Amino acid sequence: MAEEILGKSVQQLKKERTIAKSSFTRQANFISRGASSMLQVELKEEFIKLSDCFRKMLDANEDYRIGLEADIKTEDEDAGLDVQQEADIDKSVKEGETKLKEIRDIVQTNLWSKYGGSELPVAILEAEKANDKAADVPVESANLEGYEVHLVLLDKRIKEAISAMSTWERWIPVELKDELGGRVKDLRASYYRLELRKAEFATARTINEQGTGVKLLPQPATFTPIITYRLHPDYISSRWM
Repeated sequence: MAEEILGKSVQQLKKERTIAKSSFTRQANFISRGASSMLQVELKEEFIKLSDCFRKMLDANEDYRIGLEADIKTEDEDAGLDVQQEADIDKSVKEGETKLKEIRDIVQTNLWSKYGGSELPVAILEAEKANDKAADVPVESANLEGYEVHLVLLDKRIKEAISAMSTWERWIPVELKDELGGRVKDLRASYYRLELRKAEFATARTINEQGTGVKLLPQPATFTPIITYRLHPDYISSRWM
């Protein structure tokens, strides 16, 4: 019997399934009605709650199945659920899966259109710009330190793009997933190639020093000088008299 296996009667199990289904439906309706006005963190948190409700509903549905089968086999070891009982249990699962997908689509649409659709592509684009700048640095003796600065920036931008991909991967529309994932993959591969290219700058530095006999000092990163002017006191006095 159900009580011997699960410690509850079939009626109790059926009631628990009904409660679980109601909780799932309420949470789904809550998200459906309010998704358009929810913030990013709210959308994610509420969908996590919905997923938890869905799992509990599946567990309750399965417990109900086990309880029914246990009671039936008490009377006839070879008997099983009838067609109506099987259909009822399967219907609960299918309806739950359909509703979960429907709400996930709503959450995805809101998250991507408001947040991910700009954050992830922008992060990837910034990394691609840094990649292009590093690749465009000519291999010359004097550019060794400057090239290293470009690589540091590129490494930072790629890590930001990877982090953004990790954050949004679950919510990327199917039609964009391969493209965006491929761009991040290409950036990582390009970085390793550019890292190896640093040896070419070191070689150029060595050849230059051997040819000139002059050892070049490390070049500071390029910066824009700030020019200040000191005005003569007599000029200031005459200017504001």
